[in-house]
Amino acid sequence: MNWKSTVAFVVVLALLVGYYVFTIKKEEKQQEADEAAKKIYQIDQNDIVELRIAGKDEEAIVCKKSEDEWTIEAPIKVEADSTAIDGVAKDLADAESQRTVDEEAKDLKPYGLDEPSLTISALKQNEEKPSVLLVGNENPTKTGYYVSREGENTVLLVSSYTKGTLDKKLSDLREKTIIKMEQDDVKALDVALDDESASMEKDSEDNWKLAEPVKATADKEKVNKIITELRNAKVKEFIEEEPADLSEYGLDEPKAMVTVYIGEDKARKTILFGDADDDENGVYAKRETAKNVVLLPKTVFDAIPEDLDELRNKSLLLASTGDVVKVEHRCRSGAFLVEKDEQGTWYLKKPVDEKADSLTISGIFSTLKDMKAGKFLTEEKDEFGLDNPQVKTSLWVKDAEEPVAVVIGAENPDTHVLYAKTSEGNVVTIGKDTLDDLNKTLFEFRDKVLVSFDKADAEKISVTYGDEVVELARDGEEWKAEQPDGLKLSSQGVVDQLIWAINYLKMEKIVSGKVPENVTEYGLDNPAASFTVSLKGERTLGPFKIGYESEDAEKPDTVFATLEQRPGLYLVGKDVLNDIQNRLGDITGKELPEDIAKKPRGTDSGETSRESQKPDAEG
Repeated sequence: MNWKSTVAFVVVLALLVGYYVFTIKKEEKQQEADEAAKKIYQIDQNDIVELRIAGKDEEAIVCKKSEDEWTIEAPIKVEADSTAIDGVAKDLADAESQRTVDEEAKDLKPYGLDEPSLTISALKQNEEKPSVLLVGNENPTKTGYYVSREGENTVLLVSSYTKGTLDKKLSDLREKTIIKMEQDDVKALDVALDDESASMEKDSEDNWKLAEPVKATADKEKVNKIITELRNAKVKEFIEEEPADLSEYGLDEPKAMVTVYIGEDKARKTILFGDADDDENGVYAKRETAKNVVLLPKTVFDAIPEDLDELRNKSLLLASTGDVVKVEHRCRSGAFLVEKDEQGTWYLKKPVDEKADSLTISGIFSTLKDMKAGKFLTEEKDEFGLDNPQVKTSLWVKDAEEPVAVVIGAENPDTHVLYAKTSEGNVVTIGKDTLDDLNKTLFEFRDKVLVSFDKADAEKISVTYGDEVVELARDGEEWKAEQPDGLKLSSQGVVDQLIWAINYLKMEKIVSGKVPENVTEYGLDNPAASFTVSLKGERTLGPFKIGYESEDAEKPDTVFATLEQRPGLYLVGKDVLNDIQNRLGDITGKELPEDIAKKPRGTDSGETSRESQKPDAEG
């Protein structure tokens, strides 16, 4: 193709593109013009500053806008729902005619436009004359309504939907939110019932505290529920603007009164609650500073407890447990003292000195927090047994000189409730169903983990199962077998599986707090299996010895075991023995014998042996 042909092609293409663009633009403009022609008024909703809506024989509703907020000026001056009124303004600006019914109607009466059923006027900013829309009768097919612009004889038809969006009553446009507020902005709350009242304040950590009638921790969930219901409450119905007799609604002597204090200046807003309506779905109410009576959803009133004691936090343990560093727990099984070190690890200090079971301690915290007061009592009596309690848990919080304590005393012989004292010192009654959860034994307080080490710290492992002995050593990142001679590992994974088998072993029971002098009857003089782990820093874990199977009915499938670093005789799960058998079999390529922990017949020493399997005083 030569240059002349190329130029000609480009010119033709440009002409085609230009024609196409011109045609599209023309069609778009025509479409916009057609759409605009359908509009009843060429008006922007944002320019409307006054709306008047009047039904036939009704006083006009007059709404005025200032700084993007609407007010209702007539028939009464009340707060407006700006969103609702903006919606009417938008619907009027967007209103379209479906068709022109009569361009020059000689008589508007047949269309009901001589006495319109609805008149809507919109005044734009900086204009004196409003745009007025008259709405007449419904058309015979009931698909729309006849309308006309005031001062014109053209009759148009609009959809029934359009008419519905414009036909608003005063109650549709009034503000229905009973109290405008944000949940977090409420700083204090007063609740008053027939013969009692309570005052609450929110602290810097957003927790609620009772100030009156007692100083106590409030139930945050219940307090917030009251506030949430008030914040979300919408008026169901505006009942009476200026009632002559409030007793008709039970508001002469309100059933309840709630006051919220909002913002840093604690602006005061009070709602009075009266009787329920006939359907029991709503409750009559009024703002303290307003004259009118409204109907609110009954859920708002139901959020207020019938007994204001329900607003108190009923947990026995009200202190935060995150900063607790020392606990003394006294129960039927004894007295136990535990302390937390700087790394956050719990240690028993009394009656023995060793690592503690953190799950047991957190379990005590959870049980105390979950135990709820039934009733709050006004005084403490001797028969409550709080001086000689069944359970007393004292907790020392970091940097606190004195502990807080939860005390559980005697049982009421008639009602079978227990008397207790919360960590705030309140005397209460509680149910006794969870009392057993606080009766902890020394075994429960002791750390159950006998063997635990970081895999990366292991440098040598020696494991014996029956007559089979395997010794492994780390060489850089890999493990190699040192015994038996010539053994080569099939993979590094077999060592990982062995480590998993012998690591994190937990005791099932303490048979004795010390190693018995005669270990023969437990099979520990010639153990069924044993292992030792050499760790970095010249530390050694073990030997951990596994002896005979236990005959303890409470702990089936267990074996006797000892650990040099933690003197005592323990029961551990038999599965560790089975795991060692399987893992050494994988490493050596041999099928190792089973049930080597069975006690040979004739070695049982009778009652002495069975008695020796019972936990001693330290267990």
